[in-house]
Amino acid sequence: MTTTRYIFGRRLTEGNGVVESRFTRLMQSVVVLCAGCALTWSTWRFARYVPSQHYGQWVVVHAVNDFLAPLLIVILLFTLSPAEFGLRWGDWQRGWRWGLGLFGLFGVGLIALPMTPFYAEIRAQYRATWLPPVRSVADMVWLEVVTLIYMFCWEYFFRGFLLFGMKRGFGSMASVLLQAALFGLAHFGKSWAEIGGSFVAGIVLGIVCLRCQSFLPGFIAHGLGHAAFNLLVWYR
Repeated sequence: MTTTRYIFGRRLTEGNGVVESRFTRLMQSVVVLCAGCALTWSTWRFARYVPSQHYGQWVVVHAVNDFLAPLLIVILLFTLSPAEFGLRWGDWQRGWRWGLGLFGLFGVGLIALPMTPFYAEIRAQYRATWLPPVRSVADMVWLEVVTLIYMFCWEYFFRGFLLFGMKRGFGSMASVLLQAALFGLAHFGKSWAEIGGSFVAGIVLGIVCLRCQSFLPGFIAHGLGHAAFNLLVWYR
């Protein structure tokens, strides 16, 4: 006996668990892509309020848009487990190695960054617009803790919700490219070098997270990388 749920044609078959048609998965991926575009746009619009002056509110917006809203879509709309959208340990033995390895590569880039002709512009832009003022060690510690929370939500959105959500209906290659494109667009307003670099980084992180079946390698690499970048901006 088969009972039908009225959420994107998802079907339940007695004795065989959950059966999802190809159309169901395609529609789920379409919803994920549309939600991703809308949430990315709304977060970018909030950037007009200048994160350096409202950094706490900026992080709260990301927590809602990049973590809470995707979770609600997965649980309430799709009636699926967040684990199917990358919120799990996955292949942790491989994942933490990849995460630290990519962070190491990012660290090499950070060492070279001050020697580039566009570093002064990037540093000035981040100090004026994207990071709160740091006047003491306590300010720096607060910034790093909040940055890791921000990066956890940010990485789940791109390398969890979007990547695994679009893979369900679009396939691996399309999901990697689409989430990387949105990741690059999310940096709009920053330097063109950073926008282009974000697209490339999104592809690399997407491939790694798919192989490890979790968004956590992306969080390790990006979270530690951003924390190191904060130190560079304020102390170099």
